[in-house]
Amino acid sequence: MAEASEVIDSVRSAYMAHDDETLLSHFAEDAHIIGTKAGESWTNHGDILRALRSDFGLSRIQGQLADLSPSPDVHVEGDLAWSVMEGRFDFGARSHLGRWTCVLKNIDDEWKVVHSHFSVPEGVRTP
Repeated sequence: MAEASEVIDSVRSAYMAHDDETLLSHFAEDAHIIGTKAGESWTNHGDILRALRSDFGLSRIQGQLADLSPSPDVHVEGDLAWSVMEGRFDFGARSHLGRWTCVLKNIDDEWKVVHSHFSVPEGVRTP
């Protein structure tokens, strides 16, 4: 079984590579993903896949996760793991401070993302 930190790294790498198939494989069937804008809340694989493909279609999102904490601090307690990362989100020529929190659960000896939330500090505008 992959370590929880390896799954977090794989999620980041797959997002940066626009690999929606690998990304979706890391999400639990009932995962809840929350974005930075109003209405960005997805709770099933179909909606998550459409949101990912929409993100990937935007040229401004190319390096979005590039400068988040290079070695995320992942905590494991029993069948749950969580990670919090902060850094810079790149949207084309614009850059913003950002945060990503992720909760994983060990389901059938496999770490799956059950909750993911992107946010920006108050007063920081997203594109």
